[in-house]
Amino acid sequence: MFGNTAIFSTDFVVEGKAGAKLIGFHGRSGSALDAIGAHFFASASPLKHIEPRGGFGGNAWDDGVYDGVRKISVGLNCGNVSYVRFKYVKGSTSVKHSHGKMSEEPKEFKVDYPNEYVTSVEGTYNFCGDVTSLTFKTSKERVSTGFGRSSSGSKFVLAVKDHMLVGFCGRNYCHKALRMKSQELSLYCFRKLAQKLKLLTIKNLSQISITRTLTLLLQKTSSKT
Repeated sequence: MFGNTAIFSTDFVVEGKAGAKLIGFHGRSGSALDAIGAHFFASASPLKHIEPRGGFGGNAWDDGVYDGVRKISVGLNCGNVSYVRFKYVKGSTSVKHSHGKMSEEPKEFKVDYPNEYVTSVEGTYNFCGDVTSLTFKTSKERVSTGFGRSSSGSKFVLAVKDHMLVGFCGRNYCHKALRMKSQELSLYCFRKLAQKLKLLTIKNLSQISITRTLTLLLQKTSSKT
């Protein structure tokens, strides 16, 4: 406790409601402190979740929610994004999450958190659903290097006005899974075609049987006459 408790005094408490954080003080003073107050901040906007953009295959992952992002690493394979690693901040600790398969040495984009934060993610994906490029923008209007091939594919933007990015989620799969998926698709098409061919064969055989039956009847009739 700072100061002395006077006999004739009024107690007071200055506190924030609903988990609001104290971010500054104000008051009046002359030769002594006459009054003191505080500024509190409470975020009125709820957490917003944006669905992943790209393909629908692969295994889903979700890094969760953090205070902010300090570093982003992106690796490529044949020009497409194959690996991502995020360094988050949670209180006084750092948490790292990585996804995908590292083929080439990843390139980094550093964020000066808490003085700077990520505000949006822009990217592209191809007809297979593979993410082909990623670009990050910050509150200081800095733009990262374009990771990947931004000239090809459908474009997307992950951003919410007056919000900061606090976590990533998505889906990823290895090339083996992609090949298996293609095989399943090919087998499915092949089965469909086989069924159609089988039906055509049955029809042809039926027609042949009918033709042979008529021929035999005509032959029998001819022999009797």
